[in-house]
Amino acid sequence: MRRAVDYYTTRYDGEDIALARFHCGTPAPLADWFACYERFVANYAASLPVGRTIPAEVADVMTDAELASAQALMNQVFVRVAEEATRQAEAAGLSANYASGRQPGLLARIRPLPDPR
Repeated sequence: MRRAVDYYTTRYDGEDIALARFHCGTPAPLADWFACYERFVANYAASLPVGRTIPAEVADVMTDAELASAQALMNQVFVRVAEEATRQAEAAGLSANYASGRQPGLLARIRPLPDPR
C-alpha cells in the first residue's frame, strides 16, 4: 500500500487521463480525431475533482499531508495534460475555440487547490 501512496504523492504522471491513452492518431479524418478527443474530454471530466481517482483504499491510509501532496502533484499534472491536449487538438485541426474554450476548456475545469500550509 505504501508503494501506491508513494506513486500518488511523488510519481503520478497522468497516464490515466492523458490524450495518448486514447490513441487518436494523426493523420486521421477530422471527425474521427474529434470523436477520439471527445472520449478523452469525457474521461478527463470524470476524473475531476483532482484526487478523485485515488483509490479509496489508498486514500484511507494517507495522512492529511500525503493527501495534500498528492492533490498538489495531480493538479500540476492535470494542467499539463490539458495544455498538451489543447496543443494536439489545435495541431489536428480542431479550432482553438473548441479545444480551449467552448466546452468550457479543460483548464477551466481544474480548481486551484488551497495551500495546505
